[in-house]
Amino acid sequence: MPTIGLEITSINAKREEEMGKELKIDHFQKIRDVKKKKIDALGKEVLEILFEYKCTYENSATKKNVGKIEFEGKLFYFIENLEESLKSWKKNKRLPDNITVDVFNRITRTCLTKAIGLAEDLRLPPPIRFPTARIKQS
Repeated sequence: MPTIGLEITSINAKREEEMGKELKIDHFQKIRDVKKKKIDALGKEVLEILFEYKCTYENSATKKNVGKIEFEGKLFYFIENLEESLKSWKKNKRLPDNITVDVFNRITRTCLTKAIGLAEDLRLPPPIRFPTARIKQS
């Protein structure tokens, strides 16, 4: 896997008092910037991808925001054609699709894992649905 590491640099989480019965939970992630970074321990240059990830909670009836969990961070990504990817980013603020998918999947896995604990601490529902056991009907 070309991801060398992921570093969370900021976490912001908040819950408002009036949640309501039905919540809409949205997820949003964005690549804010891409730079070249030398990793001395590897003796290689990698992409340093700055990102943000947000989980927002909205009361479905009132449309008011009732909570949020936000992360900012850096993901370090090794790829052979580093200059080509940097050129693509500088030109149109996009990375090749295969890199974008890999990066977003890693960010989602890392941030959702941390968001589950934060949501519990704030008494918000988990940001993803968990499987539930059911009694088998005869």
